[in-house]
Amino acid sequence: MFDTPHFRSAFVEATRHDGRVAMGLAWSPDIGNQLDKIATEIDYIELSYEQLKSKPELLEMIGDLPIILHCASLSIGGFVLPDTDLLKDVVAVTKTTKTPWLGEHLAFITADSTNSKPTNIGFTLCPQLSEETLDQTCKNIATISEQLSVPLLLENPPQYFKMPGSTMDLPVFIERMCERTNVSLLVDLTHLFIAGNNMGWDPMEALDRWPLDRVVEVHLSGANYASGRWWDNHAMAASSQIFELLDALAQNAHPSAITMEYNWIPHVSSSFLHEQIARVRETSWNPLC
Repeated sequence: MFDTPHFRSAFVEATRHDGRVAMGLAWSPDIGNQLDKIATEIDYIELSYEQLKSKPELLEMIGDLPIILHCASLSIGGFVLPDTDLLKDVVAVTKTTKTPWLGEHLAFITADSTNSKPTNIGFTLCPQLSEETLDQTCKNIATISEQLSVPLLLENPPQYFKMPGSTMDLPVFIERMCERTNVSLLVDLTHLFIAGNNMGWDPMEALDRWPLDRVVEVHLSGANYASGRWWDNHAMAASSQIFELLDALAQNAHPSAITMEYNWIPHVSSSFLHEQIARVRETSWNPLC
């Protein structure tokens, strides 16, 4: 379906070399129903490890369209790493999908339990932002990266409340994590907007503090305000404030891929997707990056 060989071998190098930023969509059944109408406008589908494990036939449904694999199971921001079998399976799926990298959240999903088996919270949560968590996160990055045959990208989480015991804000935590590791970044601009506005810091200033040369992928989605805070909402279009963050990012970074996460929209229309893709393509990327 697509002639995009840079996804198969040297995706990052190819896109950086020719100045091209690839465009993709996060998978949902409704997105799948629109693939024929938007096929010439996107380069890949972002598919989660968890989706694929629950529905292996997705590989056939997506066909020849390249896949970027995302994950919400590795609990990199926590103190309980996934068991050996799970990690081996994630590694196997990265090879099956031929993903150029693995995106994962700077979050935790498993925690210690009074029982012998760790508790799976069922939802990725922003970790406690402390020295102890920073030390553990850096160790987790090293441990998991050693097992992977593709680069690991860490995605900044949304922050809905201050985790008890935190001693620093999220931008400082990520800045210091990058100083201590070589991990690449998946910058979710909607999460950045949400965390900054909920926690009282400026998302634009935070973006300026991060090592933007490590940004490989970008996420865009919507956000809504309810009960006194901002919430992640993949059923809404990205707001003008989030696109302002994208325009600012483009002046100092050159990611390889931009993924639009509209995978919660029921019966999403091809006209909506056309509009969103066109808006992203209006972004002027700094040719010096």
